[in-house]
Amino acid sequence: MIDYLEDALAEKLVLRSYEHLKPGGVLTLGNFGPANPNRAFMDHILQWKLIHRSPEQLRALTAEYPFRRAWMSSQGRKASPVPGRPQNPTED
Repeated sequence: MIDYLEDALAEKLVLRSYEHLKPGGVLTLGNFGPANPNRAFMDHILQWKLIHRSPEQLRALTAEYPFRRAWMSSQGRKASPVPGRPQNPTED
């Protein structure tokens, strides 16, 4: 989960992780989204401060790196492919 990291540090973590992937490897990033229904409770009652990011903001963190494809899912919904990428994760 990269919810705790400012964008610059999260981008560095993505880069380092990418450099260590084997060919065909998968990098999975987790982050709470802005529509988190428990955000106020987490922020104010639990004092659990996170950086909430939208799928677009997560894509921006990986935009500089040559990942072949990326899928985003939000709050348990079916994952949606990045525009212009194959719909089926087994496709090349």
